[in-house]
Amino acid sequence: MPICRVCYFRFILFALGAVFLCPSVNAASSVAKQTKLTAAVIYQISRFVSWPESTFSHQGDVLLICVLGKDRSGLLPQLQHFTSRKSKGRSIKIQSFRTSNELLEKQSVAGGCHILFSMNGEWDQLSDSEIQLLRQKTLLIGRTRDFLKGGGMLALILVKSKINIVINPDALEGSDVKLESRLRVLAKTL
Repeated sequence: MPICRVCYFRFILFALGAVFLCPSVNAASSVAKQTKLTAAVIYQISRFVSWPESTFSHQGDVLLICVLGKDRSGLLPQLQHFTSRKSKGRSIKIQSFRTSNELLEKQSVAGGCHILFSMNGEWDQLSDSEIQLLRQKTLLIGRTRDFLKGGGMLALILVKSKINIVINPDALEGSDVKLESRLRVLAKTL
């Protein structure tokens, strides 16, 4: 029996050491969970948004979710999990843009993104007129209140491992994109 107690004691010490001596592992798993949650929230939001009829020319057109900026957290692979699902009967496609110039070229050539999630500061490189143009047929989602103050429509703000959805009603008012009341009830207002 004493050997088992010694083994058990060593196991407990090892486990505690792993928890307390490796905070980067804990931080990494926390970031991974937050990223997974963010991807799931973006997908769920897509189910409560209405775009103008002119946005989709055919019933089979895909819903294009775009990410602007360098993906340091691994959001793109998490969003890719949702390409096997549908949102409002439409298949989902994910596309990323490292710069705002790449995004603007896509918007003008192929009709553009239906949902745009801004990762970082690339949003700040857009002019007011460019943001206004994007906002007409694209749901603009970011991570901060500053994003909302800069013309964004929704922000997914992390507070104590929970994502709060915050709405900029002025930005939504000037758009053809409409949020269903069920989503508006869950969200907070800027």
